[in-house]
Amino acid sequence: MKPLLEVNNLCKTFPVRGGLFQGRREEVRVLDGVSISVQEGESVGLVGESGSGKTTLARVIAGFLSPTAGDVRWEGQPQSSFPRRQWAGRVQMVFQDPSASLNPKLSVGTLIQEALSVAEVSARTVESVLSDVGMPSDGSGLYPHQFSGGQKQRIAIARALAVGSRLLIADEPVSALDLSIQAQILNLLADLKEKWGLSLILISHDLTVVRQMTDRVVILDRGRVVETGPTQTVLGSPQSRVTQVLLDAVPKLLR
Repeated sequence: MKPLLEVNNLCKTFPVRGGLFQGRREEVRVLDGVSISVQEGESVGLVGESGSGKTTLARVIAGFLSPTAGDVRWEGQPQSSFPRRQWAGRVQMVFQDPSASLNPKLSVGTLIQEALSVAEVSARTVESVLSDVGMPSDGSGLYPHQFSGGQKQRIAIARALAVGSRLLIADEPVSALDLSIQAQILNLLADLKEKWGLSLILISHDLTVVRQMTDRVVILDRGRVVETGPTQTVLGSPQSRVTQVLLDAVPKLLR
């Protein structure tokens, strides 16, 4: 079966200034030949230490960054063949800090309505989208700063779903939230995935979350895939040093 999303031999470099007087132009390679795939309805965990390239990979997949080499494909078609609006209607990203990702000058209703306008086909309303994420419809006239962190993350998820996306990239979606709220947001993501048949890429440093939420896991280290496979197999019997180091950092009571 053809994957919903394919990432083929992806490389990404960024220019930096080097040398004694910062005059020599150099490049830093953040992604180095990364290949992953996501099937329809599948949840894939993206795990690695800080600086491993997780968020850069997510931003390339979402279309925020262009690859230096390699390509991203949707049902076999290259990402470059899709206009930005069409790609946004297929792939959406939920960021770690909803306070930074929601425009504070726009009401919640306007944020959702703007997303609905991007959807290629949609008969949904602001009220129905907010209801899906457990938010009251009478909150549409309020602004992001008037909500708690957990509520703002629900709004961010609602905006991502409003465009009709089939793949949701969640970048550390609960790490900025109180522990009491984290489980609620994870359960919401699981429920929405089931209800809408979504595919999910979950970026997390928390392997207990990855174990709970994903079917497969990809371990990154310095921009390369060092291990991948079914989540329970990889985390139950790690084959790479990086995976073992990540597992050793998890308190034994949480494993």
